[in-house]
Amino acid sequence: MGCLPWQIGGEVRPGTDGGATLVELIALLAMSRDAPEKDSTGETVDDPTVWGTLCHDVISVGLVQQFAIDVSAGHFDAMSRIVAATRSREVWLRNATYPTLLRETLLNLFSGSVVSAQLTTTLGFDAATAIVVLETCHKLQAEMMLDRLHTAFEAVKAGIDSGPFDAPDPQHVEAASIAWHDGWTPSPEKCTVAFESIAESAGLSVAVVGSVLNHFAVDVQGKSARDLAQRFLTGDSPWRTSPVVVSPGDRAMVLHDALTLPAIRENLEGVLKETPAWEAYQRGRGKYLEDHTLSLISEVLPDARTWSGFEYFVKADSGGDDPFKFSKLVEGDVLIVQDDVAFIIEAKAVALSSKSRAGHSRRLRSDLAKIVTNAAEQAGRLREEIELRRGLRLRDDTWVDLSKVREVHTIAVSLEDLSGIATTTADLLAEGLLRSDEIPWTVSIHDLALVCELVEHPAELLLYLRRRRDPEATLAYSATDELDYFLYFYAKGLYVPFDPVKAGTELPHLRDVRPGDARRRRRTRQTFITSHTDPLDAWFYYSRGVSPEPASKPSMAASPIQQLLDEIQELAPFAWLSTCATLLSGSTKTQSSMSKYASRLLASPKGDGTGRSITVPIGSTREDAWLLVWCTVPEHADWGPEVERLQSYLDARKYDLGIRRGSLLMYRESDRQLASVLYSGLDLEPNAEYDEALRRAGLAPPDRIPSMPPPVKKKRKKKSRR
Repeated sequence: MGCLPWQIGGEVRPGTDGGATLVELIALLAMSRDAPEKDSTGETVDDPTVWGTLCHDVISVGLVQQFAIDVSAGHFDAMSRIVAATRSREVWLRNATYPTLLRETLLNLFSGSVVSAQLTTTLGFDAATAIVVLETCHKLQAEMMLDRLHTAFEAVKAGIDSGPFDAPDPQHVEAASIAWHDGWTPSPEKCTVAFESIAESAGLSVAVVGSVLNHFAVDVQGKSARDLAQRFLTGDSPWRTSPVVVSPGDRAMVLHDALTLPAIRENLEGVLKETPAWEAYQRGRGKYLEDHTLSLISEVLPDARTWSGFEYFVKADSGGDDPFKFSKLVEGDVLIVQDDVAFIIEAKAVALSSKSRAGHSRRLRSDLAKIVTNAAEQAGRLREEIELRRGLRLRDDTWVDLSKVREVHTIAVSLEDLSGIATTTADLLAEGLLRSDEIPWTVSIHDLALVCELVEHPAELLLYLRRRRDPEATLAYSATDELDYFLYFYAKGLYVPFDPVKAGTELPHLRDVRPGDARRRRRTRQTFITSHTDPLDAWFYYSRGVSPEPASKPSMAASPIQQLLDEIQELAPFAWLSTCATLLSGSTKTQSSMSKYASRLLASPKGDGTGRSITVPIGSTREDAWLLVWCTVPEHADWGPEVERLQSYLDARKYDLGIRRGSLLMYRESDRQLASVLYSGLDLEPNAEYDEALRRAGLAPPDRIPSMPPPVKKKRKKKSRR
């Protein structure tokens, strides 16, 4: 109890970092065959700080020792670093997922009639019943603890009030001492809960409650303290699947509630593997993950085209034109297409095995290959079909035209929380588990749910994917939690300074290296992103009614062009999402300038029947470069021909600069409103027509793009003399 992070008066008790881990190790040592009842002085060890300090030292020394063994053996390569990250995660990390989200997932995973019936037949209870029993046990424990501590504090207060400060009533002092000791070091009967009490509170039979508690009871009988500690320090903890202590007389306690929900899933999956219902569970598990993923992203992009659980043909080695004779049929999980952007999602419902969690290198590599590598390869196969064939031939011979897609993002969604593992992208690349050209955004379904809930404008999600999947981002930033990446993106952008030399070789207008760009590139160092989730925790618990303390929802740093983004989304032209994400990608200073372009152009019309324009190239590689154009349309201009003329200008100018995509924002001079957004995604192949159009138009070369007109000076009013 002394090691857990109690909160009193809104303040967390200091010195309790990693308290859940310390509690687990203390309990294992206390239950081992070597556990002494008294210390060397013959006194019982009641001071929790003694146990806490001891176990903290044991864990720290043990992890350092294992690190030293790896280094001395010459095995501390990329895979060894992944193993070390996995081991450290298993030892220290608890509550990686909010319990409310995890509970919802568990109920969906095990709710199928076949699965539920199989568990009831095999164990005498199903997953929903297990959740109720274990959570009820913890709730009653907490109530008993609060009652004890309330009694202790009242007794201490009575002792203080019983007489002068230096001479309190002895009887009250003795009563306070007993109550204080009883509060923090209770007898087994006072810190465990009777099966009958749990059954009564949960509305279940004592037999069912007993079945649940005995099934999830930990068993370390006869094992030495050394063996238990060593296994615990490798990530092989018996508490992971058995979080309950059952004492004689049908009484039980849950060690702490952070263990409960993860233990239920892993434990019951182990049971189902030995039954005929395992295949049905696996199918249902995969289907749930696909459907839930599609539902989450569809809330952000409600008008996108979607496919789920589909089969399509890819060209086989034998070649040929008939897809039914010469191609092979493969599966895709989820495909979402919003105009020129495609999101390829592979849903991986498999879990890390107990051996992987314990740091077995080969098994961990195999499990990560099933979750991360397979997802990347399958998503990459679909990406190649989109990029090379410009579409998909589905099983029913339907042709899905994807010829307008110019941007593809791959996402690997897992049921398994891979905090500290999937975020070590550089090591996954070094180990060959990922390829630099096929880096998916690897995210758990629970983190994806939070990201989608936090996103205010869909462009935020697309921009995050652009930056998170950048191969250089894996070298520039490091974090143990995906939500830390996302919240850092919200706060500071997750931006990697571009390589001016490489940019100049791909884009002519960036040929001249500016000293500032080169300097920023040279100063790039890896940034370790520390925890940014405290505001998220506060908002989440307040929004779910768990905490009464008001807390604001985390949001992206205020953008000067937010109004423009909203206007473009409201118009919903083709490629509105990618256009908005490109506008949002600029620095705050750049966005501030962009927010003034339209008003400055409109403030100084030419007066000769033609509009004004400003052309801005954005991006540092041919793949991510965009051309953005702001232009005005005179009041009496013929709208149809003007749109045609401006579309041709956008196509030609984009072609001239070697930029693949571009958008042109048309503002009416009559009402000063954004009227239309034109898009161009034409391929950059040699085009004699454009070459001639550029020659006739006399457009400035890339290094002499005209600047926008200066602000109109306001005439000063002459002051009258009095």
